[in-house]
Amino acid sequence: MQGFRLDGLGDNVRINSIGKLFRGLERRGWSVNINFWPRQERRSLTVSNAPLLALRRVLNPTEMNGIAGYPKRFTVGNASGWRADKAGAYPAHRKLRLDPGQNCFVFSTEDDIKVFLPQFELARVLFFRDGYLSRSAMMHGLLDSEFEVLEEHETAQINVHKHSGYGVTHFEDPDNRRVLSWILLDADARRSFESIAQHELMEGVESGGYRLWDFSFAPPPLQGARFDVRGHLDKESRSYFVFEVVGLRKVPASIPTDIGMYHPDYEQKVRSNGQSGALKAEGVNQIDVQDGFEAALSDSRQRLDTDKTTTSFNKAFVVHRSAGKERVGSGAKMNSEEPTEASRDVSVEDSSTTGNLPGADWNSFDDQTDDAHLYLGRFKAFLDMVNLLEVHHGITVVRRDLRKLPELPRCKKHLLSTDGSHRHLAVIELNYQGCSGQVKLATVL
Repeated sequence: MQGFRLDGLGDNVRINSIGKLFRGLERRGWSVNINFWPRQERRSLTVSNAPLLALRRVLNPTEMNGIAGYPKRFTVGNASGWRADKAGAYPAHRKLRLDPGQNCFVFSTEDDIKVFLPQFELARVLFFRDGYLSRSAMMHGLLDSEFEVLEEHETAQINVHKHSGYGVTHFEDPDNRRVLSWILLDADARRSFESIAQHELMEGVESGGYRLWDFSFAPPPLQGARFDVRGHLDKESRSYFVFEVVGLRKVPASIPTDIGMYHPDYEQKVRSNGQSGALKAEGVNQIDVQDGFEAALSDSRQRLDTDKTTTSFNKAFVVHRSAGKERVGSGAKMNSEEPTEASRDVSVEDSSTTGNLPGADWNSFDDQTDDAHLYLGRFKAFLDMVNLLEVHHGITVVRRDLRKLPELPRCKKHLLSTDGSHRHLAVIELNYQGCSGQVKLATVL
């Protein structure tokens, strides 16, 4: 994990409980009330930091910390049938110092354990994957104003509108495009995402110059999804309170297999070895995230790697960058204003003309969807050659494997320069007259 600090908080600060969301009546941006331990002068963080806000997580750690809580795994039947209750209904809520007013989903698992899942935590792992999506969820009707969606059978096209807050840095990241496409195209996911702003309109109250709200939303059905969680087990009452969802597998995705996405501000470099607009925090020992300060207008944002939730969808789909403007060049910068190295002080808030800090955003998504079969076409000539060896030369194919190239620090060579999708490696193990060997071929475009 890259080194970063949340400005205004001390070292090794633990999130004990999450309270109401609030915003000033004259402001757009929301913040989250948080009970920290040890106590801090700052008692809230903006909703742009939602990817970090899991119960018992330690912020500004000075040493490695394990994930708090007792591990549990369960599979969802239909989340639409979950009932809503408050954290104060959990038998051990006083012992855990939970906010009794926090909304939870309550349901029973296969082993007859009553689970309390904070609604904010479920929204965090489903939707709050970065600052942009976290802010967008609070704004009624924003998806329609930011994106155009065209769908036909097993193909779809998503066009980012000219003045959308969805920046080029987000667009260039294949995992980011995948989450956004799922929210836009899956009817259940979109309905659930948009229910967040709808619930706020219905349930939020005004008091003392602020808009206050106990976070709630309507979950998607999530039928067949598998959760890996950490939390507190109350053996006497056979109840379990979720602190953090650490893994979410087989998330239903009813969307086309082939999806194109177009961003009007993206320039595709031709014959260029330059880096993209997403900067890693190189050359800086520690990044200071200035909470609540707007970012300056820029095409690039630094990527801040935080604890990731391992996620997979039950259907493989590809979201590639659609052809846009092309620019010939060999420079490393996307445009003349892009910085060449990371900055120490950054903002994860929205960009504005009055902002003066370099922009950054959280990277909390670890996509493990099994989609390698969708890329077999890239290896057609290679696989045809292997088949000829097998048919005509007495060679036996022992194993065929197609793998994603892993991401390495400070490197984007795991992505194709053409459409920003993942590079893959085909590994074929052969046997000829008792001698075995491997042949490997990677996509190199």
